[in-house]
Amino acid sequence: MNSNIYQITEQILLKEKEFCSQDNKLLKNKVMEAAQKGDERLISLLLENKETCQKFFKKVGNAFIFIKEDFCLVLQNTNAFSYGYTRYKQMIGFADANGNLIKNQKDVELVFPYKDAVLAGGQTKDDQKRKEVFYNELLQDKEITNLLAPKVLCNALAFDKENPEGKSVTEFNNENLIIRGNNLLALSSIKERYAGQVKCIYIDVPFNTGNDSFKYNDNFNHSTWMTFMKNRLELAKDLLSDDGNIFINVDYNEAAYLKVLCDEIFGRENLINEIIWRYRTYIGQVKKFFPRKHDNIFWYNKKNLEYFNQGNVGNFEDTPDFKRWKNFLTEDGCIVYGKHPTTDSRFTAYLNKYIKQYGEPKEGEIIYKNSGYVIDDVWEDIIALDAKNKTERIEEFSGSGQKPEALHRKNFIFCNPTRRPCS
Repeated sequence: MNSNIYQITEQILLKEKEFCSQDNKLLKNKVMEAAQKGDERLISLLLENKETCQKFFKKVGNAFIFIKEDFCLVLQNTNAFSYGYTRYKQMIGFADANGNLIKNQKDVELVFPYKDAVLAGGQTKDDQKRKEVFYNELLQDKEITNLLAPKVLCNALAFDKENPEGKSVTEFNNENLIIRGNNLLALSSIKERYAGQVKCIYIDVPFNTGNDSFKYNDNFNHSTWMTFMKNRLELAKDLLSDDGNIFINVDYNEAAYLKVLCDEIFGRENLINEIIWRYRTYIGQVKKFFPRKHDNIFWYNKKNLEYFNQGNVGNFEDTPDFKRWKNFLTEDGCIVYGKHPTTDSRFTAYLNKYIKQYGEPKEGEIIYKNSGYVIDDVWEDIIALDAKNKTERIEEFSGSGQKPEALHRKNFIFCNPTRRPCS
């Protein structure tokens, strides 16, 4: 195992006699005192080493600023590979900007455990429970680097009409991939190839209800969930193109906290909409008050491109008129006079109204143009794939789950301006 940051720091400091005891032990109190005073010799020793320089200094222009809080944290913890360690684990409360717990100060923030860690997420089956591994971002950077390093994809299967069950392949392209496994490892593995290229990301996150299939820990607490999401959303942001969008599906259990977390990661100014998806039925038993019939979908754009602020217009294929006139419409949603069946009674009625208002049209004249309609932030036209929707659900669907293809397709429309309707 490679030396950890504490061992590296200790070896450097033992070169200075002032910081050593007679039996060559590090005098931590003396070093801590020197750090608090900004001792020139101490800072010089740390700057001379590449790893300690990166860990304990922030470069601003041509100057290096000593982060003494991080240095003291490392110095106080010799067991830097103690899995699950985080400086906040036993310290929930008010803290200053450096994470130091305080009692009285005007500018404070509420910190939560594990905020300075990466959660490995090592569960492999839904029926498993495990005490999660948290890698501290400062003390365990090598473990984090190894965790997030690209992994080799194996056991690949190709599916087509001739091989509905899949056939084993040794070579495959990067299109239409379904990757099964730890999503943190998967996102990290595709980052090198796809960073900055992904147009649309849809995430159906664990709702942290206590009853869902996400069973990390006996009590999958709020702080653990926040860390889980933070690690993965930061990777998702790296994958997005400048005009890319992300849709995050959640429910009331964590919606408020997820919104704050997303504001921090993607930027509050980049929130396009909070969408309410009313899926026409409630999930689970009615225990008290009103049964739940909707999910929240947070829609963020990476750079808040200008055209998203001009009003979102739905694709004309989603309008009732499309279904009514689909036999007459051109690809861009228009009806051209002379290129339509004259025996359809619905069209004849529309044509008579048109002639009464505008006069007899000429051959090739556009007499109808479907401009779509404004999509609001409450979606009620997409039915959940759930057993309780028996009379409305898709006939062919026989599995479990809730999120239909139509929901993903509607998200995708807004990520492709070229599919916007004519106006």
